[in-house]
Amino acid sequence: MINRILIRIKVVQMLYSYLLTRSEFHLLEPDNSSRDSKYAYSVYINLLLIVLQLSGFRVSRSKSSPMEALGDANMLAGSKLAKALAADSAVREIIGRGDSGVEIFNPALMRLYSIITSSAIYIDYRKKKRPSLDDEVRFWTVVLNTVIAPSQLMAECARTDSNFSIAGFQKGVAMAVETLRQYADSERSYADAKSSLAASLDKAYELYHALLMLPVYLTQMEAERIEAAKEKYIPTDEELNPNMRFVDNAFIRAVRENPDMEEYLKKHPFSWESDFLLLKDLLVQGVEGICRLYGSRRDDLCRRLRTLACADEEYRSPVRRSCRSARRAVDLLERRPFDHGHFRTQDNPPYCTERP
Repeated sequence: MINRILIRIKVVQMLYSYLLTRSEFHLLEPDNSSRDSKYAYSVYINLLLIVLQLSGFRVSRSKSSPMEALGDANMLAGSKLAKALAADSAVREIIGRGDSGVEIFNPALMRLYSIITSSAIYIDYRKKKRPSLDDEVRFWTVVLNTVIAPSQLMAECARTDSNFSIAGFQKGVAMAVETLRQYADSERSYADAKSSLAASLDKAYELYHALLMLPVYLTQMEAERIEAAKEKYIPTDEELNPNMRFVDNAFIRAVRENPDMEEYLKKHPFSWESDFLLLKDLLVQGVEGICRLYGSRRDDLCRRLRTLACADEEYRSPVRRSCRSARRAVDLLERRPFDHGHFRTQDNPPYCTERP
């Protein structure tokens, strides 16, 4: 199976990415350094609450919102962005305290709703069957910048606050836009982490099947070598009557005829035929290494290859050791689009600093 250590590493990487960019809103900290900064933070919080109100959420305990009259007819309801914002603990705390002062903008809500639902950005947004989070963030940031911020009615409502300033209002709009965009970035990072994990595991699974098929191609090359030796001008007796149990053994036959392997290769075609040098090197270092390992007892090896269990261990282990130690083979494997994280060992560093 795929190396479990690799899977654990990838899962930890995804979890770490999620914890770093947890998919929730990160409200900016209040800045009381000046009168404008203090008012900007008030506008910032109220704009986020206005987004919730326009999306059909109630943000005040004491007074009802004019948007509640629309009920299920609210065309801005159902936004994933608004749902995530309403679920944020900091936003819920602000709503619970009931001291945001968002009620001063109630007279402008229905007018804003009418302008938004007839705008070009909304018409384009509604054309999307399943708008993504990026689509929603783009929609609301454009609405904040082009509909809500320039609205004269919004300005009139804002002026009822004794701390009103144009600079503070503009800064509050910029802060609200920044918060929405940061949320989209964090959500995108989490999605990218999951996508990267899936892609990495797919490549590792491909490498897993490719390495299983490698002995099949090696024995095929050895079979071709045996057939070519028979065509020599003066072949030896051993070349005319070779022992074929090494080539035709239970392990290779089981891999080649495995239905799961056949089904996988149909969906994900793969071949080692283009890597002649790699196969040749592995054949020399692997197969001849087996012969050196058993010395003159090659017939003993062939007899032990009759059973699948023995073939698995006797054939696989020496070839695997040869694959791990063959620096040229590793260099050629690097050119394949695999995830090599679980193929590396400390004794087998990347082959890039020196060449034969």
